[in-house]
Amino acid sequence: MLDKNSNEISNITIPEDKYAILDFPKDVSFSDGFTLECWIKHGNYGVLVNKGGNGNNDGFSLEIRQGVYRFSLQNTETQEKVVLDVPLRDGRNWNHVALTWDASTKEMSVYSYGEKTSQSLLFEGPIGLNNEIPLMIGRSAGATHYRSLNSAFSELRIWSVCRSEVNIRDNYKNRIGEQHSDLVLRRGFSQGENDSETKHPSDNYENVDWLSSNSLPFGPTKYLALENSGKTDRQLRYSLVAVGGME
Repeated sequence: MLDKNSNEISNITIPEDKYAILDFPKDVSFSDGFTLECWIKHGNYGVLVNKGGNGNNDGFSLEIRQGVYRFSLQNTETQEKVVLDVPLRDGRNWNHVALTWDASTKEMSVYSYGEKTSQSLLFEGPIGLNNEIPLMIGRSAGATHYRSLNSAFSELRIWSVCRSEVNIRDNYKNRIGEQHSDLVLRRGFSQGENDSETKHPSDNYENVDWLSSNSLPFGPTKYLALENSGKTDRQLRYSLVAVGGME
């Protein structure tokens, strides 16, 4: 039985809410295009990477909903919102996902391991941006009442151009060392001594874990883990669903 005032369900302790807020530049424009790419490992559904895009907020979002990756773009001034759904791969393994918007063709696309999926939609643009909305990992600024997503992340990159399929495919297995003028944000999440983009002084990591993996293409490496409490978290979510506590 669910006691709404208790922190336990069937003797299962609710894990701490875990998420990250990353320092995002305030002078960014995606008038020339947009690309978001990241290595992801997920355990349930919810928000992966969010800077608006959902609800009534300007911006972009990547979520997992009902067996799909959901890529959203929104401009509230022009009252345009487009949501592109692409079937998920097995979340128990690391997956590389890339989202693009081509400012010339207006096409929104999703890439899996550097290969373009068959699904695409048109977004006239431009992508709306609101500096009051933070860039969040595992959570949405507009839906803080939901628990954070049980997920892990490595090598997050956001570009102010639409990267080509060749560029994505040729580089997704490699760390980025040199500077790129179109690279708006990069977090390696490796905690390596030479990875200066991992620990930005203005980032906020809330109760996150730093775990190691041998499955990523970079060799043994650290990565960012949210709600990564395994069996406990899964049991909690199943219990909540059973009593109607989640949608």
